[in-house]
Amino acid sequence: MKDNINSAIEAARCVQLNIQLYNQSFAPEHHLIKLSVITASLFCFFCGFKLINTSPEDAIPLLFCATEVTVIFILLFDKAFGIPDMMGELKETILMISIHRKDKRGHGLITKQVKAIRNTGIKVGCFHTFERTTTPKFLHFVITSLGTLLIGF
Repeated sequence: MKDNINSAIEAARCVQLNIQLYNQSFAPEHHLIKLSVITASLFCFFCGFKLINTSPEDAIPLLFCATEVTVIFILLFDKAFGIPDMMGELKETILMISIHRKDKRGHGLITKQVKAIRNTGIKVGCFHTFERTTTPKFLHFVITSLGTLLIGF
């Protein structure tokens, strides 16, 4: 049983280190993707709504494209949003198994080892981490920016 807990702790450490390596390698690309998606969706929504009365045959593909880009972004990064939650659940599971063991001697050490593992998420650029609230924030930003553009023009 102790070997299973130790192997689970090692696996959690390995996951944390792999996420940190992934962040070092791909954080700038994620930032570029997010900015590109925001720009494309705002541009297509804005042009689609502006052209809907004068040229519906041009507006409908633009609106469809904007919707598709937004949905693809959300679906593409859906798993990345939940990584910190999954790490927390893994750590809680390890602690629960440790508590329910017959041999209680190593529980303090296991608790310290588990707490030493950070809940690391996927980074967007060097300053922001994907979280569960990223999707609503992204949609809110697109909608408010679109409304501002439509009112302004």
